Amino acid sequence: MGMLIPSGDDKDIVKKLNKRFNEKNLKKLRKFQSRTGDRIFAPGRSLRRISKRLKLWPTHSPGDRPRARWFKFLMTYLPKSVQEDIRDRLDEALLDTSLHFVVFHVQPAPDVAHRLIPSIAYSDDQTTIGRDMTLQVPNAMPQNDSGDYTDPPPEAGEPGMDPEDPDDDTPAMKGGKTKKPGKKAAKKVAKKVAKKRTTKTASKKKSGRKKAEKAAKNRRR
Repeated sequence: MGMLIPSGDDKDIVKKLNKRFNEKNLKKLRKFQSRTGDRIFAPGRSLRRISKRLKLWPTHSPGDRPRARWFKFLMTYLPKSVQEDIRDRLDEALLDTSLHFVVFHVQPAPDVAHRLIPSIAYSDDQTTIGRDMTLQVPNAMPQNDSGDYTDPPPEAGEPGMDPEDPDDDTPAMKGGKTKKPGKKAAKKVAKKVAKKRTTKTASKKKSGRKKAEKAAKNRRR
């Protein structure tokens, strides 16, 4: 979006996209879709509005200008066919649970029009697969374009809530592990049962000792 591709703001938004669509946060988005019935990347949805809902815009440069320019880029400079291709590929990534992550790249390509190059990506240890999405950009946005400062309005089918922030790990417990509902109660029940068994065993032993003492006393008589 700046004078050079990728600029500082370009790198910043790519970093945020890669975080939002890493394995952990991709699962969160799938859970949100399942829980609310909201298909985030449904046909007809705009990347500009989706970006707003997912809190995805560059903040490398100070002020609101990077955000305004990013929204303007998505709405005006990126051809509609490429917008739809990106949206549809991300929709597929959320629906296809065999994909564990999406990784993004931006490349300068002065001799071609804007285009998306999708491919299969592999994790560093080669154990999981994801989707690689490389956006080729022929030129940067003009520096004199300050962008679009208006908020994109809600679109049809939205449930009135947005997906949680990827930085928000609630309800993660200590150690970063999420306890399943009812686990604490189950532990209490198990502890109570164990205590009851211990008390019952002790009672049986005491009763057995009393019987043995009584039998020994009778023999001495």
